[in-house]
Amino acid sequence: MNKLSPAALLTVGVTLLTVCATFGVAPSHAATTPRAEARYRQDRADCLAGRTGEDRKTCLKEAAAALQAARAHQLTDESPARLAANERKRCDGLSGDDFEFWDIVNNKPVAEDSTAWAFGRVSTGLLELAANGYRVFAWETPHYESSALSSQVFGKVFPMTYQRAVYFTADKPNFYAPTGKDFAVGQIYPYAVDGDYYGQRILPEDLGNIEYDIHTIDPTSNYNYTPQDIITNAKYALAVRDGFASFFFHPYWLEPDLKLPAFKDFQSLVTGITNLGYTWVDGTTAK
Repeated sequence: MNKLSPAALLTVGVTLLTVCATFGVAPSHAATTPRAEARYRQDRADCLAGRTGEDRKTCLKEAAAALQAARAHQLTDESPARLAANERKRCDGLSGDDFEFWDIVNNKPVAEDSTAWAFGRVSTGLLELAANGYRVFAWETPHYESSALSSQVFGKVFPMTYQRAVYFTADKPNFYAPTGKDFAVGQIYPYAVDGDYYGQRILPEDLGNIEYDIHTIDPTSNYNYTPQDIITNAKYALAVRDGFASFFFHPYWLEPDLKLPAFKDFQSLVTGITNLGYTWVDGTTAK
C-alpha cells in the first residue's frame, strides 16, 4: 500500500522559513537603479548557467530576492562594502529569516558550527514552543540545508524529521579546495527512512509544491509548478512498492488579493493523487 502524508500537514519546527538572498543588492531611490537591474540579469544568467554552486530553483529565487530588496529602497549607497554588509544582514542567522544552520552566503557551515551549538539552539527553540503550548512531533531543516554536525543533532533530538536531506563528504566541508574538494548532495527519498547516515528518521517530502509566477508582485516567485506536475511525480512514486509520497502547500497562495486559483488547484491536486490509489495518513503515525 502506498501512503501519502496530509498535504496540509504542518510540521512544527524551531524556526520560521523565508528566502535568504545570497546576492549583492544595489540600492534604489525613486525606482530600481539600472545597476540593480543589471546585477539581477547577471545573477540570473549565472543561475541558468550553473555557475553558482546552488540548484537552479534556489539560485533564481535568491537572485530575485536581491532585486526585490533593491526595489524596496533598503540601501542608501552602492559601495562594495555596503553590498557585502547587506548580504550578511540578510543571512545573519539571528532569526528564522534564513537557512539558520548553514552559511548560505559563503556556502559553508556557520562559524559557530558544532554539535554543542546546534543542540543548544534547538533546545532553546523547543523550550519556547513548549511554553506556548506547541507539541513538536518532527523537525524540518530550514530550506532543507544544514551542516553535517547539525544534522547529527537533529537525529538525536527529534524522533522524526519531515524533509529532504543533504549529505556531505566531510563534517567540515571545503568546497573550494584546489584539490580534493568536498561535495554535498541532496537526497529525496521515495519511502520513509528509519535511520539515515546522521541517525535521522525521515518522512520524505518528495513531490514538491504548487508555485505560481507572480514576479510582478514578488520577484522571488517567478515560475509555475502546477498540480499536474505534482500528480505526475506521485504517479512516478508508485513504482516503489509500499512507497511514500508527500507534498506541501503554502497557505499564502489563498490570499484573495493574489487572485489565483489556488484553492481549486489544491482540490484538484488532492483528487488527482487520491485517484492514483494512495491512502492518506497522518504524518504523526506514518510508518
